[in-house]
Amino acid sequence: MAHLEAGVDTWVNYYKLPAHVSLSCDATKHIDTIDNDDLQGSPPELNDLGLLLGDKHMETRLMRIHDARGREHKFNLDDNGFQFAKLDSNVTEFTDKEYVKCTYYPQVEDLVKRL
Repeated sequence: MAHLEAGVDTWVNYYKLPAHVSLSCDATKHIDTIDNDDLQGSPPELNDLGLLLGDKHMETRLMRIHDARGREHKFNLDDNGFQFAKLDSNVTEFTDKEYVKCTYYPQVEDLVKRL
């Protein structure tokens, strides 16, 4: 058994692309799956994303989640499918839906455009 870096093991839901859709790159090359023989447990009976989104060809994989603090700069959308970004927002209260929608959403949109 290979030495695995410390982390938290959990079940992660993924959307499987339909068979007629292909990617121009190997999207799985950065997925660090865990050998199920090394760990205990089984996937949850209900897939939460499936419940929220309906049947979208979801699959559940056992994954190890690592602490990325101090290494945030090493992750980017092209290589990892996510990246860290800091949003400097004056919104601190999220109970007023209209305020959040009119103030916070545009701030998030602007941040995403800059990535």
